[in-house]
Amino acid sequence: MKMMIVDDHAGVRTMIRQLLAAPGDCFVECPTGEAAVQAARDFKPDYITMDIRLPDLSGLEAARAIRDIHPTGRVIILTSYDQPFLRQSANEVGAVAYILKDNLAELRSVLERETIPPSPSGSVNGQMPEPTPSGEPANSGKPCSRSSVPTDPPADASQKPTPSRTENPLRVLMIEDSKNDCELIIRHLKRCGFTPRVRRVFDRTEMRRALDQDAWDIIITDNQLPTFSGAEALALVRELGLNIPTLCVTGSADPVRIAEVLDAGACAIVSKDDLAPLCLAVNDALNRKSAQSNPPGPAGLDSRGAE
Repeated sequence: MKMMIVDDHAGVRTMIRQLLAAPGDCFVECPTGEAAVQAARDFKPDYITMDIRLPDLSGLEAARAIRDIHPTGRVIILTSYDQPFLRQSANEVGAVAYILKDNLAELRSVLERETIPPSPSGSVNGQMPEPTPSGEPANSGKPCSRSSVPTDPPADASQKPTPSRTENPLRVLMIEDSKNDCELIIRHLKRCGFTPRVRRVFDRTEMRRALDQDAWDIIITDNQLPTFSGAEALALVRELGLNIPTLCVTGSADPVRIAEVLDAGACAIVSKDDLAPLCLAVNDALNRKSAQSNPPGPAGLDSRGAE
């Protein structure tokens, strides 16, 4: 099998390759859409896993261009965005599957079908087409304009905070050595409807000082800093006996480090290259904290036992 992996995050490309690699298979990794289009001319991949959000072309534009060059190449969209219009656009450019990154196991099952070109008739009942054994290339459909795939898609209504949370600042302790990454996370929180009040620290001493000086609604930590780690940050929270939900927003896909921070008590892991899940992760963490702080009382009584 000849596989092309297109994703601007090297760690994600490594994870996909490790998941799929088998003796005799050949892989090409591309960090941009343009690089993938150029590589497809000579490599002629059997399968292409394609992220949607890339630094230059959108993944859907790159997929269409690749299929124009190499019509038998089977494109599998691999993304964190689960919007119906993106699924429809993927169908129009001839993608054989649309898989979310939090369900990578599905990718292996798709490839095990061996010959999986989509039905020429397109989607059925709004779903991605089922594979057929014909081996014929899919209908490339209508052109996908750049504007049809937003570089920063709007947050889903179900991910937005409750009105009570939008009225008050979200107090965020950010453990992050990169100012740019911090600003990107803040921008995304604002887009989700939060009003973040952020203090950025990047070592144990500064974090301890910030925890002593103020109360925080949530902690967002990188997984690996020059002198500190996400696991160490979580250990400090436990050491101080604080009940502050902590998320890990990281650029690393190292499974060992991810396991360490999850074992240390992180509520969720979010990739810096794809912040789409951040809204839902923050809301879930705040909801869990609220439920722990205000457990329901017996029927007919409030949480203090009064009638």
